[in-house]
Amino acid sequence: MKFVVVGAGRTGSTLLISTLNSLPNICCHGELLQAKFVRSYRDGFDPLEATVEERAVRAELLLQRRNRDPVKFIENALTTTSSATGFKALYGQLLSVEFNKVVQRLLLDTDIKFVHLVRENSLRRYVSQVVASQGGAIHSAPGGRGEEKILVHIDIEEFLRTVNHIETQRSKVCEMLSGKHFFDLTYEELARSTSTAVASVCHFLEVDIEASQIQPTLRKVGAVDLSEVVSNYQELIDNPVARNFALLE
Repeated sequence: MKFVVVGAGRTGSTLLISTLNSLPNICCHGELLQAKFVRSYRDGFDPLEATVEERAVRAELLLQRRNRDPVKFIENALTTTSSATGFKALYGQLLSVEFNKVVQRLLLDTDIKFVHLVRENSLRRYVSQVVASQGGAIHSAPGGRGEEKILVHIDIEEFLRTVNHIETQRSKVCEMLSGKHFFDLTYEELARSTSTAVASVCHFLEVDIEASQIQPTLRKVGAVDLSEVVSNYQELIDNPVARNFALLE
């Protein structure tokens, strides 16, 4: 079984992919279609055991291999001994002209499945994006920012533009994937009950694993209350559009 995890950034893909990779018979690479790098290619290489130089050499070799023949690179990545093998692709990567041949190859494969991640609270997604851009990714795994808190200012107009941009991308990708094997999962479902949500993804991928056998590999470390992380929180409350998202759990 081959699959692709699609969505916008900051929609729970790190948690989903990390948890899937902790299960037997499932392999999920990270972002293989980033313009300037290949992220989390799974072939047994342990970055925590490697030196900085070794990681740099590997990153350059992977990028060269990918750029030389992107279609073959993805086909090779999806060919493993696991029962289900996939990778992550953001909306913009699937819509990029650079990877059009890869996308067309994926669309021709009638068996490939797509797991679509969506975050219902667009404001929290945007705040998470801003926090990550200023202070690093927020999660409990190595490389995450852990419990360290950061205060950010949210430009409401930029937030609204970003919401419209992502919605446009989402519509285009959903239209592109119309008729394919498609599974929608929200960030909120994944965060509320990770084991149950991941078990439903496994069922979709035809891998028989019960929720009781699944342990989340990451824990949420971001602020629960937006007022703790947004310096102009009152401005969000005063805005008629942002208020609805700001008051959502």
